[in-house]
Amino acid sequence: MYQNNEEKGAATITNHLVKGGADSQIIAQYAELAGNNASVLSSYREAEKYYRIAFDNLGINYPDWQRVSFLLERLGECTRINGEFEEARHYFTQALEIHFNHRNISSVESKQEAQVQAMLLWEIGVTWYSQGETVQCRDYMERASQLLIDADLMTGIVWAKIKLQQSYVLWREGNYNQTKETANTALNMLYEVLDNQEIETKNRSYLSLSKRALEQNSVDVVRIYTLLCNVEASSGHVKEALLYLNKALSIAERYNSQREIAIISCNMGDLYLRTADYSQAQAAFRRSLSIAEIIGDLLLEMFNKLNMGIVDTRTGNLSEAVKEIEEVADLNKKINDQSLVCIIYNYLALAFLEKGNIKSSKEALYLALLNGRKTRMVIYTGLSLVILGYLRLVQSRRSKIEKQIDENCIENKKTLIKAKKTFKHVLELEGIEAETKIESRLGLSEALLQLGDIEGAYIQACQALEEANFFELNWLIARSQHALGNVFAIKKEHYEAIECYESALKFISKSSMRLYHGRILRDYGLFLLRLYRISEIEFHKGREYLNESARIFESSDAELDLEESNHYMTTYCLEAGKNPGNTK
Repeated sequence: MYQNNEEKGAATITNHLVKGGADSQIIAQYAELAGNNASVLSSYREAEKYYRIAFDNLGINYPDWQRVSFLLERLGECTRINGEFEEARHYFTQALEIHFNHRNISSVESKQEAQVQAMLLWEIGVTWYSQGETVQCRDYMERASQLLIDADLMTGIVWAKIKLQQSYVLWREGNYNQTKETANTALNMLYEVLDNQEIETKNRSYLSLSKRALEQNSVDVVRIYTLLCNVEASSGHVKEALLYLNKALSIAERYNSQREIAIISCNMGDLYLRTADYSQAQAAFRRSLSIAEIIGDLLLEMFNKLNMGIVDTRTGNLSEAVKEIEEVADLNKKINDQSLVCIIYNYLALAFLEKGNIKSSKEALYLALLNGRKTRMVIYTGLSLVILGYLRLVQSRRSKIEKQIDENCIENKKTLIKAKKTFKHVLELEGIEAETKIESRLGLSEALLQLGDIEGAYIQACQALEEANFFELNWLIARSQHALGNVFAIKKEHYEAIECYESALKFISKSSMRLYHGRILRDYGLFLLRLYRISEIEFHKGREYLNESARIFESSDAELDLEESNHYMTTYCLEAGKNPGNTK
């Protein structure tokens, strides 16, 4: 049945051999074939199962040490993808020790051996990176590089992999220009390898790099294009990012690399998030999650679930968002990815803040800041600081409603000054994402407006609008127009305020961002209520907008926003001698 296609039938054969108590070497032979086939199909849990059967049947002291090393490396790769990082490092380290113990054997070709050892060091570094430990990752990349230099090797697949991983570290650290330079170096190296791949494929020994990589060199090209997409997206260039991602997808689909397709789908969802196309984003994340669950990639599962929580935060499904992000936080306890801790608790803090739960938001943000300082990744700590700034703005708003204080209260002023300093600090950081910078400008504009610096607030809102337009970030265009509307309202420039509020509503209505829609309606309605002495029509329109904002906030579980809408409705309607109407 499997005479001409043993690898595809290897899993079934292995299971029969194991049940029948066959010779260990025969079981190992078919189990290894089954593991290779499962790896090519991105079925990593299945691959791990069969590689483990092969290894257990040969044992650590099997005479063909190169084969044992190969199996340990494959086990390391599978367990890393499955989120078992400590176990993965143990396998890679065991494989490396085997090579060190046999390094003086004359039959081993020295340059080939150096490349395999460098590959194993690279694997250990990648495993550290998967846990967000960029310092350890960089150390192992340097060790691998030095080993190749000592062997007088300056090109090849391992160098390309090292350059690619160094690019990822640079990206995480916010060094986008150097990331692109290093990634393109890796890309050129990879294409050179692919041009010469036919020569290498003739060598099928366990020291053969093509055998150890299971002919996945083209997948590394996919990863470079995906990384370049991430760099462009972080810089705010969504169209350029999409071009790279489509190149990556074309190659991944050609080779049916399910894991890379899942990663690309996740990145595609991120691009849709940035352009506020939330239905498309959710569809992309669901596709990616479905594949991740099938192939057993726990880290990718977590990223997709986290992203779905971010979508729910943006669209006002706050209770669902908190539930999803807390689930990811629990999953991360199994793998202990430090960088992911920072991301998870950033967005959990934001979801709680949108709900008006300041206490829980502060607790989550503390964990995000703590882990952000440990990992020293500015793209994450920058976001933490933006959320901290907004938390202080929310504290100020809550104080004014609960204590009936005004902007001149010393305690409230101190809170606003802290918010201002936080946003200014973010704008001074190098390597933060374009979105983070724009959000910081909008927060700074609000803080300055509350502190009475109307001109400063206007400048920041204008800069935010200019940058949001440049990067075509519609949801931030709407928020910038909203911020300008608030500035013009304070300046009593009524025509300009109405124009900005209407523009903001036009942009936001194209998305599903209920919370921001409600906030624009609330501030626009409040502005119109203040005009009750000028126009009865505007007063009724303002009351209608405030009522609508309250309904949105109630359906979103945004407690503080709902409280504000009701407070303003009651205050201004009573002042005008009107019935507040239904504010529930």
